[in-house]
Amino acid sequence: MKTFTDYLEMVHRPGMGEMSDDIDRLESIRMEMMELLNEAEHLVKEMAKEVGDRVIAERAHSYWVGHIKSALGDEEYEGGSATTMMETIEELREAEQSGPYEYAEPYKNKDEK
Repeated sequence: MKTFTDYLEMVHRPGMGEMSDDIDRLESIRMEMMELLNEAEHLVKEMAKEVGDRVIAERAHSYWVGHIKSALGDEEYEGGSATTMMETIEELREAEQSGPYEYAEPYKNKDEK
């Protein structure tokens, strides 16, 4: 697995675009997660209608669906998320283009001290 520094070194070499590809894939994964979450929420709503209890669907939306959407950066819920997946994607794109910010902490493998 490449470290962030490895990716930064690749960015400065012509013809290398793996980090950009990985960021695009991360964004695609986020979209897939949103689609699956929307499908799950729809299923919960339909089943809640069948059993005649809309509170089940409302609780799901207010809690676990809301937390996941907030973490993915789709909607802002009370309590929110300190860093969303979308913010992470944006940070990676920015770092790829301009390098890490001034106080960036270098990535170390677990076996490094």
